[in-house]
Amino acid sequence: MFAAMAHERRIAILDKSVLAGNLYKLLFAPLGAALVTRRRPEELGGVLSGRQRIDLAIINSNAFGRKFEEVESMLAKGGRAPAATIFILQEGEVTGELGRRAGRVPGARVIERPFHPDEFLSLVREMMGGGG
Repeated sequence: MFAAMAHERRIAILDKSVLAGNLYKLLFAPLGAALVTRRRPEELGGVLSGRQRIDLAIINSNAFGRKFEEVESMLAKGGRAPAATIFILQEGEVTGELGRRAGRVPGARVIERPFHPDEFLSLVREMMGGGG
């Protein structure tokens, strides 16, 4: 069932690394989802407020730095928030204030980097309703 619906799914990715963007494409190819990658928080706002629904947002702290409030605001604006969000945080961030705040975003999960690709893909599938 998930595979049949995959063409309708959209994943927005905020990550400043071009290499990571290419890895997401390879990792998520089996999902058949459309990927929309952005490198700066300002660029994510346009994606989230666009016409097409975003099913999942993947947001790496390397892209927003100290601008978490901006990202949090974009996710909450106008009822167009993605159904689910994964925040990728580095080790010290997960247990600190940023990890607590990210965990309070509705529909959000936090994952610590580095992580195993299979574990990450399993989380993405779970959050998009496709099982693990």
